[in-house]
Amino acid sequence: MVLLMKDEYIDQMTPIELHSYFQSLESPTFGHNFRDNYEAVWATYRIWITVNVVLFILAFLSIVASFFMPKQNVVVMGWSGSEWQ
Repeated sequence: MVLLMKDEYIDQMTPIELHSYFQSLESPTFGHNFRDNYEAVWATYRIWITVNVVLFILAFLSIVASFFMPKQNVVVMGWSGSEWQ
């Protein structure tokens, strides 16, 4: 049964059809494996959220750690033998 209908279709329904239509809106019937599908989607969602949070924390910690690393002077030799710092 279609759960979304235009007003003109509802106006042409018989009382029995209207009753069954509104009954289906009150308690929609899902497939027999709706709960299993929902559990699988929810588990995948939780895994992705956990992985993203861990990656965000690692990226944040690496940025913070880079501020505390000792700085070293780097000497670059040019073609003419001059040194740059």
